Amino acid sequence: MNRNALVRFHRTMAKNFYDYKEKNTDFIDRLRKETEKEVKLFSMVPISTVVGAVTGFVLSPILDKYGTYIVEDVSHHLNINLPAPFIAYQFSTHTHAGFFFAYILQIWELPGTSLTSSVLGCIEVGYMAFISFLGQQIIDLNDELRVKMYESKWYYGSKRTKNSIQIFQQMTLKPLVIMSASIIPINLDTFAMVMNSAYSYYNLINAFS
Repeated sequence: MNRNALVRFHRTMAKNFYDYKEKNTDFIDRLRKETEKEVKLFSMVPISTVVGAVTGFVLSPILDKYGTYIVEDVSHHLNINLPAPFIAYQFSTHTHAGFFFAYILQIWELPGTSLTSSVLGCIEVGYMAFISFLGQQIIDLNDELRVKMYESKWYYGSKRTKNSIQIFQQMTLKPLVIMSASIIPINLDTFAMVMNSAYSYYNLINAFS
């Protein structure tokens, strides 16, 4: 319904506010680098999903098989430097690699399950951080847009254009926030709050156990 007013607004900005023949390409270069960075971040989503699936369905059963405490009376496998020295392994536990591998297996009774839980936890935290970063970026861009509109040559425009810019800036004063379930804002503050709560629950569980 306001297409004609929008056309006049864009025409005024194009003629009086910005020189499209400007040779300075710093902004374009910065925009390209930021876009490439975001593409790399988005590419981590399928990669992390594949890593989590491989860890959960392939590595976890294999590691659990060797890490479960099955004590056997075999003296030639005795290694008193390990927490459980009477566990039989199919590899030597006196070498550096074999010793550390067996030590890790004995620290976690089910190392595959523990490793899967750790990987999935890191992936979940990464997803939350990524989504929160995108939400915070929208908030920051909204604030930056208001500043850039004020720094433009609005005083060269007509009265109608000035009024439109004032209305536009007034609308940007209201934070542009993405909400989760129409309850929780998605930003870095929410991410910090969730991580703090998760750490508190973790300490509480450890205290009870």
